[in-house]
Formats: sequence, C-alpha cells, structure tokens
Amino acid sequence: LVFEFKLVRRQELGRTGLDLAAMDDAALSELPRVAKALGEARQQARRYRQALDRRYGEEINLRAYVVVAVGLERILGEEIEP
Repeated sequence: LVFEFKLVRRQELGRTGLDLAAMDDAALSELPRVAKALGEARQQARRYRQALDRRYGEEINLRAYVVVAVGLERILGEEIEP
C-alpha cells in the first residue's frame, strides 16, 4: 500500500469548523486550496507507484491512496488507479 498524506489548515480556507463540517465531499474538494492539495497528492502517489512498479513489477499488487485532512474536521480520500 502507498499512502500520500496532505494537510490543509482550516485557517488557509478562511472557514469555520462548522462550515467545513456542513460541506459535502464534492463541495469541499472544489475549494481551491483543497483541490490543489488533492492534485499534488495524486501526482505524488502516481510517481511513487510508478517507481515501485518499475522496481518490483506488478507482482506486488500495489494499491495507492491519497488522503487530505482539512483541519481537524474533515478527511478526504481516494484510491489512485494505475
């Protein structure tokens, strides 16, 4: 398993914890700073995955995930396809 973690501080978004808690995942992931963190995490996870696949081949059955914490209120995550 490969995990790439990113953190977006609530203060960077100018939102309260209640605001973030009330947002659905789609709206949260569209906030510019969160979208940027997700994009960076996806790119990094793909690079790690490619490097490990080159080194060990597909025999290791590697799975890659990104996780973005938005303050202490929310966590977004997804699996990265090969």
